[in-house]
Amino acid sequence: EALVQALSECQPSASKWRLRCLHKLVELLPIDDAYMKLLGSILGEVMLGTKQASRKSRDCSFAMLVCMAQRIDSSNSGHLNDLFSMVLAGLAGTTPHMMSASIL
Repeated sequence: EALVQALSECQPSASKWRLRCLHKLVELLPIDDAYMKLLGSILGEVMLGTKQASRKSRDCSFAMLVCMAQRIDSSNSGHLNDLFSMVLAGLAGTTPHMMSASIL
């Protein structure tokens, strides 16, 4: 929750480190409803991270998206459709930047 609230205060130069921290959370937390709520709150940032100028930030964002999908798929929790729905919701975003990040 603290990481989600700190997004507005995060400097652009810290985005790579923030994404790496979020990636570790995505890797280690158990998959349940709280996990899906966390994904819903950080997914926009992760998707926009795929459009960053920094190659390391982009790579981390792509790796996190793959990690999310693989962990949810391997858990057989039935939340994989929820993840895809959240990603596809980005197509209805208000900015072209978010829409193009959803396509990637």
